[in-house]
Amino acid sequence: MTATDIESLQPRAGRSLQACLVTSVITLFVLLIGVTVTATLFIRQIQTELATISKDPLEHIPGSEAYRSEKYKMQNFAYLRANSDQLKNETMTWAASSSGSVGSRYLYNDKQQALQPQLEGSYLLYLDLELRCVRSDLRKCGEAHVTVKVMMNMQSSTLDCEAQLPRGKKDVRAAKCWKVVQLGPTDRLITSMEAHGDTQSWKLNTNQSGLGMFLVDGQAQ
Repeated sequence: MTATDIESLQPRAGRSLQACLVTSVITLFVLLIGVTVTATLFIRQIQTELATISKDPLEHIPGSEAYRSEKYKMQNFAYLRANSDQLKNETMTWAASSSGSVGSRYLYNDKQQALQPQLEGSYLLYLDLELRCVRSDLRKCGEAHVTVKVMMNMQSSTLDCEAQLPRGKKDVRAAKCWKVVQLGPTDRLITSMEAHGDTQSWKLNTNQSGLGMFLVDGQAQ
């Protein structure tokens, strides 16, 4: 093979390498697009599931029919409504919404505002907050920010629920927050509120705002 033949092979080898690199880049680009699309769809699915669960926490729990029975509710459900409509930095006060709204497996101390389960297990703890502008002219409602924290044994926050109230846009704002937590008979839940901004223009709707919990995995019978 002459020197001329060797030189003629070099451009061909270069073109082959270039084509291989281009193909690899295109393949990686296609794979990247596929992964991005899949991740986006997965995130949207999770968001949809969470939105659905917040509307009806029982709906996505296996065997939830048992939780819906009257016997189970009388024992393992607890629901308290907010007593005050004021937005203040203070411990929130609650009241049973009806004679059977606090199950027999809970203790509620209305002097200390403490809710205490009597069984060890996993509980779904949730907060419903509905706030409304009390000004006849919505434009006079300023911005406000409300955070409600469910504290366990006054040491750590078990559930945080925040509501951002915009300036003069809507007269009603709702926040729904939930979390599955592990609790036992020695755990006491006390709720505190932190409010900032134009707190005089906004009030808590006590009929639609409450603290609830129910046993989802434990020694219930």
